[in-house]
Amino acid sequence: MARADARCTPLCRHFRCERRAMKYLPDKIWCKLTNDVCIAPDCKYARCVRNLLTSDGLCAAKLRTQRRREEERPEDFSIIPGVRVEEKVSKKLGFEF
Repeated sequence: MARADARCTPLCRHFRCERRAMKYLPDKIWCKLTNDVCIAPDCKYARCVRNLLTSDGLCAAKLRTQRRREEERPEDFSIIPGVRVEEKVSKKLGFEF
């Protein structure tokens, strides 16, 4: 599981600063409280509206999505002889006929 991809970012629509000190600039997100670049999940005022921010700064929603993708790989599905599957379903599972 790629935990680096699951880090919380201030670009997330569920991310909030409790002090309302974020300022969106064209190339970065600025913290008006520290007068520096926003450090997002490491800040003590960082908050997730959906309560999915873990204590180590990871987004539980991203972790759940990554875990689900790892579990459901198309090569895990096998074709059972004698069972007909519609074309749409087989394409979703990753099989091409």
